Amino acid sequence: WSTQKLEPIELAVFERCSLFRAGFGAALADAVRPPGVSSEQVQTALRALRDSSLLVPDRAGGDGEGRLVLYGAVRDFAFARLVEAGAFDQAAGAFAEAMRAWAEPLGQRHARTGNQEALRALAAEADNLLGAAELALARGAVAVAASLLSALSHASSARASSDSFLDLAARALSHRGAGALSPGAWAELSF
Repeated sequence: WSTQKLEPIELAVFERCSLFRAGFGAALADAVRPPGVSSEQVQTALRALRDSSLLVPDRAGGDGEGRLVLYGAVRDFAFARLVEAGAFDQAAGAFAEAMRAWAEPLGQRHARTGNQEALRALAAEADNLLGAAELALARGAVAVAASLLSALSHASSARASSDSFLDLAARALSHRGAGALSPGAWAELSF
Protein backbone atom coordinates (compact mmCIF):
# COMPACT_ATOMS: atom_id res chain seq x y z
CA TRP A 1 0.00 0.00 0.00
CA SER A 2 1.11 3.52 -0.62
CA THR A 3 1.61 4.60 2.99
CA GLN A 4 5.13 5.84 2.22
CA LYS A 5 3.61 8.87 0.48
CA LEU A 6 1.40 9.79 3.44
CA GLU A 7 2.10 12.86 5.53
CA PRO A 8 2.76 12.13 9.24
CA ILE A 9 -0.76 13.19 10.32
CA GLU A 10 -2.34 11.10 7.55
CA LEU A 11 -0.29 8.09 8.62
CA ALA A 12 -1.27 8.53 12.29
CA VAL A 13 -4.97 8.82 11.39
CA PHE A 14 -4.68 5.80 9.07
CA GLU A 15 -3.18 3.70 11.86
CA ARG A 16 -5.88 4.80 14.33
CA CYS A 17 -8.68 3.99 11.88
CA SER A 18 -7.75 0.34 12.49
CA LEU A 19 -9.45 0.63 15.90
CA PHE A 20 -12.85 0.75 14.19
CA ARG A 21 -14.33 -2.74 13.82
CA ALA A 22 -16.60 -1.67 11.00
CA GLY A 23 -17.29 1.32 8.82
CA PHE A 24 -17.66 4.62 10.60
CA GLY A 25 -19.47 7.87 10.03
CA ALA A 26 -18.03 11.36 9.96
CA ALA A 27 -19.42 12.05 13.44
CA LEU A 28 -16.82 9.64 14.84
CA ALA A 29 -13.77 11.01 13.04
CA ASP A 30 -12.50 12.63 16.24
CA ALA A 31 -12.29 9.17 17.83
CA VAL A 32 -9.12 8.64 15.79
CA ARG A 33 -7.63 12.10 16.36
CA PRO A 34 -3.98 11.86 17.37
CA PRO A 35 -2.72 14.12 20.18
CA GLY A 36 -2.05 17.67 19.01
CA VAL A 37 -4.08 17.26 15.81
CA SER A 38 -7.18 19.33 15.12
CA SER A 39 -10.53 18.02 13.91
CA GLU A 40 -9.97 19.85 10.62
CA GLN A 41 -6.64 18.10 10.16
CA VAL A 42 -8.35 14.75 10.78
CA GLN A 43 -10.96 15.53 8.12
CA THR A 44 -8.20 16.51 5.67
CA ALA A 45 -6.33 13.29 6.47
CA LEU A 46 -9.48 11.20 5.95
CA ARG A 47 -9.99 12.80 2.53
CA ALA A 48 -6.37 12.02 1.62
CA LEU A 49 -6.80 8.42 2.78
CA ARG A 50 -9.98 8.11 0.74
CA ASP A 51 -8.28 9.65 -2.30
CA SER A 52 -5.47 7.09 -2.00
CA SER A 53 -8.03 4.24 -1.62
CA LEU A 54 -6.78 3.29 1.85
CA LEU A 55 -10.26 4.20 3.13
CA VAL A 56 -13.24 3.34 0.96
CA PRO A 57 -16.99 4.04 1.13
CA ASP A 58 -18.74 1.54 3.40
CA ARG A 59 -21.38 -0.05 1.20
CA ALA A 60 -22.37 -2.58 3.88
CA GLY A 61 -23.03 -0.06 6.63
CA GLY A 62 -26.70 0.83 6.43
CA ASP A 63 -27.35 3.67 4.03
CA GLY A 64 -23.59 4.05 3.43
CA GLU A 65 -24.04 7.82 3.45
CA GLY A 66 -20.65 9.30 4.26
CA ARG A 67 -19.39 6.15 5.97
CA LEU A 68 -15.84 4.91 5.45
CA VAL A 69 -14.18 1.57 6.05
CA LEU A 70 -10.79 -0.10 5.84
CA TYR A 71 -10.70 -3.39 3.97
CA GLY A 72 -9.73 -6.26 6.29
CA ALA A 73 -6.15 -6.70 5.08
CA VAL A 74 -5.59 -2.93 5.08
CA ARG A 75 -7.04 -2.71 8.60
CA ASP A 76 -4.67 -5.44 9.79
CA PHE A 77 -1.73 -3.63 8.20
CA ALA A 78 -2.76 -0.31 9.80
CA PHE A 79 -3.20 -1.99 13.19
CA ALA A 80 0.27 -3.59 12.98
CA ARG A 81 1.73 -0.15 12.19
CA LEU A 82 -0.11 1.38 15.17
CA VAL A 83 1.38 -1.24 17.49
CA GLU A 84 4.86 -0.97 15.93
CA ALA A 85 4.75 2.82 16.35
CA GLY A 86 4.15 2.33 20.09
CA ALA A 87 0.92 4.31 19.85
CA PHE A 88 -1.61 1.57 20.58
CA ASP A 89 -2.10 2.16 24.31
CA GLN A 90 -2.68 5.90 23.97
CA ALA A 91 -4.79 5.50 20.83
CA ALA A 92 -6.97 2.73 22.33
CA GLY A 93 -7.65 4.73 25.47
CA ALA A 94 -8.46 7.90 23.53
CA PHE A 95 -10.63 5.93 21.10
CA ALA A 96 -12.70 4.30 23.86
CA GLU A 97 -13.15 7.63 25.66
CA ALA A 98 -14.14 9.45 22.44
CA MET A 99 -16.65 6.72 21.62
CA ARG A 100 -18.08 7.02 25.15
CA ALA A 101 -18.36 10.80 24.83
CA TRP A 102 -20.25 10.35 21.56
CA ALA A 103 -22.52 7.45 22.61
CA GLU A 104 -23.46 8.33 26.18
CA PRO A 105 -25.65 11.36 25.34
CA LEU A 106 -27.38 9.40 22.56
CA GLY A 107 -28.15 6.52 24.92
CA GLN A 108 -29.48 8.94 27.51
CA ARG A 109 -31.59 10.76 24.93
CA HIS A 110 -33.10 7.50 23.72
CA ALA A 111 -33.72 6.32 27.30
CA ARG A 112 -35.46 9.60 28.26
CA THR A 113 -37.47 10.29 25.13
CA GLY A 114 -37.42 7.20 22.94
CA ASN A 115 -35.67 9.30 20.28
CA GLN A 116 -35.41 7.10 17.19
CA GLU A 117 -32.67 9.18 15.56
CA ALA A 118 -30.44 8.52 18.58
CA LEU A 119 -31.29 4.82 18.37
CA ARG A 120 -30.42 4.70 14.65
CA ALA A 121 -27.08 6.43 15.28
CA LEU A 122 -26.22 3.95 18.05
CA ALA A 123 -27.32 0.99 15.91
CA ALA A 124 -25.19 2.17 12.97
CA GLU A 125 -22.12 2.21 15.23
CA ALA A 126 -22.96 -0.89 17.30
CA ASP A 127 -19.93 -2.91 16.16
CA ASN A 128 -17.60 0.03 16.84
CA LEU A 129 -19.15 0.65 20.27
CA LEU A 130 -18.68 -3.01 21.14
CA GLY A 131 -15.04 -2.83 20.03
CA ALA A 132 -14.46 0.33 22.07
CA ALA A 133 -16.03 -1.32 25.14
CA GLU A 134 -13.76 -4.31 24.68
CA LEU A 135 -10.69 -2.05 24.44
CA ALA A 136 -11.78 -0.11 27.54
CA LEU A 137 -12.37 -3.26 29.55
CA ALA A 138 -9.02 -4.72 28.48
CA ARG A 139 -7.33 -1.53 29.71
CA GLY A 140 -9.16 -1.65 33.06
CA ALA A 141 -11.34 1.36 32.24
CA VAL A 142 -14.44 -0.33 33.66
CA ALA A 143 -16.48 2.88 33.94
CA VAL A 144 -15.87 3.71 30.26
CA ALA A 145 -16.74 0.14 29.22
CA ALA A 146 -19.93 0.18 31.31
CA SER A 147 -20.98 3.52 29.82
CA LEU A 148 -20.41 2.22 26.29
CA LEU A 149 -22.33 -0.98 27.02
CA SER A 150 -25.15 1.00 28.58
CA ALA A 151 -25.46 3.13 25.43
CA LEU A 152 -25.12 0.04 23.28
CA SER A 153 -27.86 -1.79 25.19
CA HIS A 154 -30.39 0.45 23.44
CA ALA A 155 -29.28 -0.88 20.07
CA SER A 156 -27.94 -4.32 20.99
CA SER A 157 -30.44 -6.14 18.82
CA ALA A 158 -29.63 -4.01 15.80
CA ARG A 159 -26.15 -4.97 14.52
CA ALA A 160 -23.73 -6.04 17.20
CA SER A 161 -23.40 -9.68 18.05
CA SER A 162 -25.63 -10.26 21.05
CA ASP A 163 -23.24 -12.96 22.30
CA SER A 164 -20.34 -10.49 22.24
CA PHE A 165 -22.45 -7.85 23.94
CA LEU A 166 -23.58 -10.22 26.68
CA ASP A 167 -20.04 -11.51 27.20
CA LEU A 168 -18.67 -7.98 27.61
CA ALA A 169 -21.56 -6.97 29.87
CA ALA A 170 -20.88 -10.01 32.07
CA ARG A 171 -17.17 -9.13 32.21
CA ALA A 172 -18.00 -5.52 33.13
CA LEU A 173 -20.38 -6.70 35.83
CA SER A 174 -17.69 -8.98 37.25
CA HIS A 175 -15.65 -5.81 37.86
CA ARG A 176 -18.53 -4.17 39.72
CA GLY A 177 -16.37 -3.10 42.65
CA ALA A 178 -13.44 -1.98 40.49
CA GLY A 179 -14.91 1.16 38.99
CA ALA A 180 -16.59 4.23 40.37
CA LEU A 181 -20.02 3.79 38.84
CA SER A 182 -23.35 4.93 40.07
CA PRO A 183 -25.85 2.22 41.08
CA GLY A 184 -28.01 3.36 38.15
CA ALA A 185 -25.23 2.60 35.68
CA TRP A 186 -24.85 -0.92 37.06
CA ALA A 187 -28.61 -1.37 37.03
CA GLU A 188 -28.73 -0.54 33.32
CA LEU A 189 -26.20 -3.29 32.65
CA SER A 190 -27.99 -5.79 34.89
CA PHE A 191 -30.81 -6.39 32.42
